[in-house]
Parts: sequence; C-alpha cells; structure tokens
Amino acid sequence: QTCALPIFSELLVYDRKSSLIFRGDKTSNQWDGTFRNKLMPSGVYIYFLKGSCGNGEIKSFKGDVTLVR
Repeated sequence: QTCALPIFSELLVYDRKSSLIFRGDKTSNQWDGTFRNKLMPSGVYIYFLKGSCGNGEIKSFKGDVTLVR
C-alpha cells in the first residue's frame, strides 16, 4: 500500500547561499518568510520536507519556492 499523504515531521528552508533559515517540526511547520523576525527578500528558497506514513514508510520531498514581496 502506498502512502498518498504523509504526516510531515520536518520542514527545512535554505536560502541560495545554503544557509538554513527555517526549521519546522510537527507543531511549527509553516514558514512565514522571515528569518530572526526580519522579512526575507524576494527570491528562490530551497525546501526539504520529511514525513511518515501510517505504515512506517518515510517520505522525503525537496524543491524550491519563490518568495514574492
């Protein structure tokens, strides 16, 4: 049985210099476009998501998101 929608356990967001700017978990997994309470500039950011399925299978996703101000 495949897992269509995993429960996400970790979200990492990096800037284009490969600096980690956000780490989220099950309770805090929404990046608001800030780093240290300051608005990040428009640009492309890389994300990594990790989650688990009910059957114990671990899923990982990666991609980019464009932040527009």
